[in-house]
Amino acid sequence: MNTPEPTGITPTPPNYMVWSILSVVMTVITCCFCYTIPSLITAIVALVFSSKVTSSANAGNMAGAQQASKNAKLFNLITIGLFVAGVALWIVMFFASGGIEAQQEQMEMFRKLMEQQQGR
Repeated sequence: MNTPEPTGITPTPPNYMVWSILSVVMTVITCCFCYTIPSLITAIVALVFSSKVTSSANAGNMAGAQQASKNAKLFNLITIGLFVAGVALWIVMFFASGGIEAQQEQMEMFRKLMEQQQGR
């Protein structure tokens, strides 16, 4: 049986770039919830580590590339956890404050206030 000769080249670890980009986009779109802002911070950190994987591997620093890959994965997992917790908290707060009816009442009060301010 022929076995391949070891070349001494170790494969580049996964960089999780697509996951990091999707995490940033997902949290930017929903950052108006305010509860997902911490996940935006961790998504940006994951994106930085993702880009560090390729640059470290190209520089020949495979240990650094592997560590950056592990960090990118970790921060992407933290981002998902914070995002889910933030959205869940927003949903709970939305319904605890009265749901859509309360939102409509607040908008009507705001509209009346703006009309009063314009009338002065």
